[in-house]
Amino acid sequence: MLDVTDTTMITLYAMVGSAANILVYCIGIVASVIFWRRSPRAALIGLGAMLWLLLLQIAMPISMALLGANLGVEAYAGWSVILGMLVNVLHALGIAALIVAVFVDRRGARRE
Repeated sequence: MLDVTDTTMITLYAMVGSAANILVYCIGIVASVIFWRRSPRAALIGLGAMLWLLLLQIAMPISMALLGANLGVEAYAGWSVILGMLVNVLHALGIAALIVAVFVDRRGARRE
């Protein structure tokens, strides 16, 4: 049974639940490093975005577990909504950076 006051176990359970995302972000980091010479600007933006998304994926469960351990139920409910909205905005910025990385080194169609 999960002890709701054990922040370490809550964080580990959340990490297991998001293991697929963490794996994809790590693969993206490796891919950015591999393709660095081919397209350095795109790789740099992609690397930054993947690191950002990985950091968010790890920081969110830790912060939620710490909030749950240190706040009452009502305060936790309010702060978790605020933190969730903030993380969603920060996640959207990371995805936007990935979209920019896809198109940053593309050349326009040639007109003859």
